[in-house]
Amino acid sequence: MADNFEDEVSELALSEREITFCEQYAIYANGTKAATIAGYANSPGQTSKQLLKKDDIQAYLKALRAKAAELAGVTLIRNAQEIAKIAYGNAASLRADWMNVKDWDELTDEEKSIISEVKAQVTTTYTKQGDPITNELLHFKTHNKLAALEMLNKMFGFNQPDQVELSGKDGAPIQVTGMVIKKE
Repeated sequence: MADNFEDEVSELALSEREITFCEQYAIYANGTKAATIAGYANSPGQTSKQLLKKDDIQAYLKALRAKAAELAGVTLIRNAQEIAKIAYGNAASLRADWMNVKDWDELTDEEKSIISEVKAQVTTTYTKQGDPITNELLHFKTHNKLAALEMLNKMFGFNQPDQVELSGKDGAPIQVTGMVIKKE
């Protein structure tokens, strides 16, 4: 493929309506809506299915996604670095000591990245003399470390490919509406 977007898409044989369809599909990820906006009034759902099977449409959509990722600064390495912060982050780093959490301003960006949710619970109790005592309890919820590790493993191909073998009882072929699917 060519080095820039314009060169890549200039090689494709697309009509103006097909280009509009692709641009709208890239925005909404909805084929029927994209086809309707592009002016395919008759059966936009069916038309979108047919359009999405075309090689040039797929190539243009791929180029649009790549350009959007480039403009947004999304790269495999950047995504992996963000996921690695979650995978290897340590919730203990959020604490100043056993009883106290660090002030928000003391946390590094890396430490903050493992937090998915913060809830504050304020309670007030009173002394026998009627003086208020206010307590604030912070609840931190962190992102799922195992899910982050799994994402990294998939991104870098560390997991074995998922393999599913289907067979009938005792390894026999499966009967499907009168057809036999043979085990290879």
